[in-house]
Amino acid sequence: MRARALAVEYETVCLDGDALAAARSMAQQRLPAVLVVDAEGTPKAILPATQMVRLLSTPLARRAPAVLRSDERVLALLQDAGLDDRQSVLVHRAFTAWVLGYLLVELRAMEDEPA
Repeated sequence: MRARALAVEYETVCLDGDALAAARSMAQQRLPAVLVVDAEGTPKAILPATQMVRLLSTPLARRAPAVLRSDERVLALLQDAGLDDRQSVLVHRAFTAWVLGYLLVELRAMEDEPA
């Protein structure tokens, strides 16, 4: 038997494709991964199901609508400052991480020295 006889068509997703549709397809077909391709169909990466779940289950999905509106305002402000979508998200995440880290340090200090 030749390898060609075992080969099957494998699910592909475009780099700018819909992640939710890819996740549905993976679940329906019980695929362990999908092949990520560019606009020409050239393979770029293999996206395992575990990574897909991680991408789709970010804390952002669990935030309240009021918090999401606040995030949208910050992202719009960053885009108005000249950053593209990716840069805006990276700056917003970095700033949020810094603020959360600062708050954790301050809360820890309050717990160590209540006065």
